[in-house]
Amino acid sequence: SGAISATLLESYAQSYDALAGSSLVAEVLAVVLFAPLAEELLFRGIILKRLRSVLPAGFAIIMQALLFGLLHGDMLWVIYAALIGAIMGYIRVHNGSLRATVIFHIAFIASAYAFQLLSGLIWSSWHAFIFSLVLSGGLFLLAFAVLCKPRGNQVDRLV
Repeated sequence: SGAISATLLESYAQSYDALAGSSLVAEVLAVVLFAPLAEELLFRGIILKRLRSVLPAGFAIIMQALLFGLLHGDMLWVIYAALIGAIMGYIRVHNGSLRATVIFHIAFIASAYAFQLLSGLIWSSWHAFIFSLVLSGGLFLLAFAVLCKPRGNQVDRLV
């Protein structure tokens, strides 16, 4: 990878290390709320919108998903993030709602974060897994409700 990706990865690592020493509330807010919101505004808001002005929707979705994946560094993370980015890009293009992708992204991160936090601190992995399934199921139902709500020609207010 080039200098840009190395710089991004270093910045990401430094940010993550800074969070590790912060309070749990600050860490949860940063990881579960602010990071998904910022990533959605950037990737499904600005980048996808610009790409759609010059590319067909399918290519624009793939391009922003690949960029989103590359931001996540490690090859395994790149693959899973690109797949999730493609799903969220599809949601954005076909639903027209950035709000829905934000909720979907927060649900995905919250369930993974809850599992990681609870399996290491409070419960056995089995209990943490069940809790994170219930949490993510509820958040995905919320995202689904937002996705299915007809919006007409209303312009998305986030971007």
